[in-house]
Amino acid sequence: MSVLPSSGSLIGSSAEIAGSTSRVTIRAASGALVGSGAGISGAPDTIFTLAAAKEHLRVTWSSEDALISALLDAAVGVCEQYTRRAFTERIIKQYVSADRAIADAEFYSPLWPVKSAAVKYGAGPTTLASVIRSEVGHSIVRVAAWGGIGSEGDVAWIEWTVGPDGDIPKDIVAAVHLVLGDLYANREASIVGTIISPNPALRAILQPYIVDMTV
Repeated sequence: MSVLPSSGSLIGSSAEIAGSTSRVTIRAASGALVGSGAGISGAPDTIFTLAAAKEHLRVTWSSEDALISALLDAAVGVCEQYTRRAFTERIIKQYVSADRAIADAEFYSPLWPVKSAAVKYGAGPTTLASVIRSEVGHSIVRVAAWGGIGSEGDVAWIEWTVGPDGDIPKDIVAAVHLVLGDLYANREASIVGTIISPNPALRAILQPYIVDMTV
């Protein structure tokens, strides 16, 4: 039985994010690249631990620690994308095309809650972006001016620092472990010769945490 949800908003490459098409790269708060577009994120060891993951999987050997750690990070990302709520602290890098880099343009955070936002350039200064509105579901930044972006080859992006605003509920940890179990049991790109159906427990756990990203 698969536990992966069949619905929910997933952040993908060139995904639709609150009405604007943007390419998203997700980085850990330390700056290390941990995913590009797929929403795979670095989970803090103090919340989503390898030891607890192995206990859930009933794994006692250490030869698969690297694999389980990677799957754990992916499982956290799946739950975050489904609910559009950040359960780990990291930076989401939202690239902005030249046609979107106009004065007073507004951009919406791909996950919530938002700690801070900044506008950055490939070869230019960093501009702190003021969050003009932040509410349950999204935050909005307005960029008054872009440091010369507009010509072909210019690169600009908004770096959203997102993270939980309190303790992570135990049922979220349980949901992450459900997804982890699915990823561990089905670690190939395709599944042949079996009937797959979503586990209703996962949706029941995550549904109350889904945030409305609409304005």
